[in-house]
Amino acid sequence: MSNVSRFVLRYAGPAAPPAQTQRIRSSAKVHVLDDSPKMLLVEGEDSDVETLLADLPDWKALRERSVRLPDGRPKLDRPDGQR
Repeated sequence: MSNVSRFVLRYAGPAAPPAQTQRIRSSAKVHVLDDSPKMLLVEGEDSDVETLLADLPDWKALRERSVRLPDGRPKLDRPDGQR
């Protein structure tokens, strides 16, 4: 069974080397969804991301997390039985 997840890949140095970024982009099993100068949002199986980063020690993978925001709309307190 596949375990596809999203990960934020963060480069530890001042700027990610273009050759390393291209290596990640050219992976057949890990897909880049978005990027910035030091980070990439990727999607792939856990093991494929780990294998890709095994030879890239300055890159760290953090699993993407979703946070549910509370409903910010005010609610009226109503006595029981009233609409």
